[in-house]
Amino acid sequence: MSLSLDNFPNLSPKEQQEILQGAALKPPNGVISNFKNPPNGNAWGLFIIVFCLFMTTVAGLMRLYSRFILKKAHVEDYLGLLAYAAFVGCAGNLFAIYHISGFFVHQWNVRLVDYLDIAEILIIFTICYCLTMTFAKPAILLEWIRIFVPHRERNSFYWVAWVLIVTNVMLYFSATIATIFNCTPPKKSWEPWVEGICSNRRALDVGVAFFNLAIDTFILALPQKIIWRLQMTMSRRIGVATVFSVGVLACGCAIGRLYYNWIAEYSGQGDTTYSICALFFWAFGELSCVLLVFFVPCIPKAIGENRIHKLASLLNSQKSNKESSKSRRANFWPPTIGNVSVRPREYRAMGDGGTSVVSLSELEPRERTEHRRGANIDVEVAFSKTSEEAHQPSTYQETEIVERQHPWMRS
Repeated sequence: MSLSLDNFPNLSPKEQQEILQGAALKPPNGVISNFKNPPNGNAWGLFIIVFCLFMTTVAGLMRLYSRFILKKAHVEDYLGLLAYAAFVGCAGNLFAIYHISGFFVHQWNVRLVDYLDIAEILIIFTICYCLTMTFAKPAILLEWIRIFVPHRERNSFYWVAWVLIVTNVMLYFSATIATIFNCTPPKKSWEPWVEGICSNRRALDVGVAFFNLAIDTFILALPQKIIWRLQMTMSRRIGVATVFSVGVLACGCAIGRLYYNWIAEYSGQGDTTYSICALFFWAFGELSCVLLVFFVPCIPKAIGENRIHKLASLLNSQKSNKESSKSRRANFWPPTIGNVSVRPREYRAMGDGGTSVVSLSELEPRERTEHRRGANIDVEVAFSKTSEEAHQPSTYQETEIVERQHPWMRS
């Protein structure tokens, strides 16, 4: 905003209203301000908001329904609810901008009084963004600890996950405080005539965006080493990796947000209302993807894994009859939240009484894996306890021992 408002409080009410109802930025030569119907990008903006909000809400409801089925919730589930509430707050701020001025509207087509409201909304949106990330990423990491560290072993995965959790909370807590007190007093951010000082907002946003991208990358890469060491078919490996690789989109949005933080024209630097919209949408898309990383793994339980297995088998059967017979016996979709099947040394890995079934042999090195089989007896063991109780000696129970004698032994 290039208008000087230092003397604004000393003006008469009439002069103040004339300034507030005028353009927030002097238009270029030969351009006349258009306050009634300026060129805008409202159609694309509304599509992005509604699409992200719809996808995230549907996935969130499916996860909530899966918790209802299992009748058990964990700390990460409550963190996910808080993250979603903050995410809805971000959506509300974007809808407010739509009603005030519209999206991608040049600042000389925005009244000063509306621009000051947008400046206040920018602060609130940033706070909601930080709160969403504060709750969402720890929820993801806590659930991954429950999945990949079922015995609560203090291994490298466990400690790296906790370092990321602490780093993330400290980063966004600090960013929230810095955003609120970027100007002293805080209301100087949207009332520039108030006496006070403001720090470099661009430096703060770019720094947070950089560390945010680094954390997103580490979270995405953290489980991949374990996933690709699991002893399972290639189709199941790809399926599991796909579920967790929704975070690739989050990383892409984080890159876009970092770029537009770098090139955005902040208050007093130029056409703020136009350039800041791209930053809003990249940030909102990133929030949606992060929440989907947390919500998506529970979708199979909500809609029924049997249906997913049948659909996968049907798709594979189109290749050949031989492939069809094999696909019916295979679990194409990665086991996330489903019923326990009786297989050699299986346990529930998500710790909620029915979250995931992963074979112990899949998490062990290949050279240690062997079948518990005698001369004429095959032993199949399934564990009925959750991974949350896996550290207790009495956790695992052999639920079924099946003896199968060869025909020549019966005589």
